[in-house]
Amino acid sequence: MRQRFSIRLLLLALGALLGSGIRAQSDIVGEVLSENGLHRAKFQVPQGVIRVNLPDDVSAGDSISGTVYTEPSGKNPKELTTNTGEITGYVVEMPGQKAKTSDRHFHWGVPVTVAGGVIPILLRDRKNKIVGHCNLPINSNPGEPPPTEIDLPLGAEAGSMTSVWGPFGGASGASVSVGGKDADVIAESPRKLVFVTPTDVVGRSTLQVRSGTLSASAPFFTLGLQLGATKTSLMSGETAIMSATVTGLQDLRQPATLIIVNHEPGTVALAGGPAQEITIQPAEVRPDGTFAITRVLTGVKGGAYLISVAATRPPSAQVPIDRLVGRTVDGWSMAQNVPISAEARSLIVSDVVAARPQLDRLLLSQVAFRADIGTELDWLVRDYCFNLRDLKLGGRLAESFPPRHRRVANSFVPQGGAQPGRAVSLDASDVRRFSFTQFLAQLLARLTPSDPLGNLVVTSRPDRQAIAVDQVTGADYLTTRSFVLSVGKHTIRVASCNQSVTVNANQQATVSCPP
Repeated sequence: MRQRFSIRLLLLALGALLGSGIRAQSDIVGEVLSENGLHRAKFQVPQGVIRVNLPDDVSAGDSISGTVYTEPSGKNPKELTTNTGEITGYVVEMPGQKAKTSDRHFHWGVPVTVAGGVIPILLRDRKNKIVGHCNLPINSNPGEPPPTEIDLPLGAEAGSMTSVWGPFGGASGASVSVGGKDADVIAESPRKLVFVTPTDVVGRSTLQVRSGTLSASAPFFTLGLQLGATKTSLMSGETAIMSATVTGLQDLRQPATLIIVNHEPGTVALAGGPAQEITIQPAEVRPDGTFAITRVLTGVKGGAYLISVAATRPPSAQVPIDRLVGRTVDGWSMAQNVPISAEARSLIVSDVVAARPQLDRLLLSQVAFRADIGTELDWLVRDYCFNLRDLKLGGRLAESFPPRHRRVANSFVPQGGAQPGRAVSLDASDVRRFSFTQFLAQLLARLTPSDPLGNLVVTSRPDRQAIAVDQVTGADYLTTRSFVLSVGKHTIRVASCNQSVTVNANQQATVSCPP
């Protein structure tokens, strides 16, 4: 219940704003957050909050399903009842599709042409007047062919959004159960499904997923999380006690982690620091399968605060890592028209599995920012595959050579980009020359793992042009390709094209040169 805890505190602040007389805006600018495998558009209206949930891998031409959730507000039962009725009168509109907030579920055929990597979402009131809008990030390229089998996650936090990978899309009538209890399906794309794990199933159980004629079943490990605070709003100098209890640990065989992030250190101080990762060793689990901690909160200035808490096993133990890596490699190879030998594919998969300790250090911090492990893993493997391709084409060739040989190797680096028509393929020698572990070490050297991450796709006309990121010059990277980058503003240069782009947490941004 990291999410429920955070939402509860946010709603307290929202209720205070509504109680003080906040008025409807003529054009509400919605906020799009990407978290737990979803793109979530949020509209704050006078009657409460409207949330639109779509899969985070939605691509041009996809057939997808999503959901609309309403969170009515009110200072008293009568106002809450009135707002509950009124908030269901809004309509969410996407190109070619309208969804009533009262319907909850919707299906959408995404346009085959998407300009700039975004699609507008409009919010209409009962009179059909547009009262809000936001931009939904979309992969402008058609999605890769859907898989033919279902791959299941291995664990999650109770009450959290969790991804399943397979041929979905919404028309199949997919169903999910955990420990024999039905789980709500939130969104589907042709490649994944996102559901909510039941809050009352913890420990070891069984996950079952059915979609059309396909079905899959596997053991599933769920951790529960109970949170509390003696006060949810503090004056300057005032203190409170926050408590967190992890449940379902009876069969814990490897360390789990409790992650705490104080999103507003200027409002409250959290004893132990604003970001904490607390290791739970199996020997520290109580006989009843729980682990508990408390932290002192001290008010810095008056107001409500927001603290996120998550409980997780090692991220790489939560997903079928070898299967997901293999899927990404196959999809990348097909989309980029870069053949990969069977031996090279096998080496990439084994390299990623071998790099689990380093991978977990990176992914563990991203869990606190509600990152989807499967999505982050997909981005990392794609970035690595592009590195292998660019090495083969000549970009960054020198980095793979020992220092004493780099002067000679630099003579092979193209200064104006690789030849657009040159075919390239990857074999085992390419993977051995630059392993995933080496790639991860270089990535961690230029990123701050404790900060949220996003993905950037850079394209150009013509293709195979050198890319400079944040003023780093040289023919290091070649279009078209993607990068895992820190959140924030970045400058991109491709030939004479210079652009500034903002990368958001858990989202993909796009730069096209020329624009």
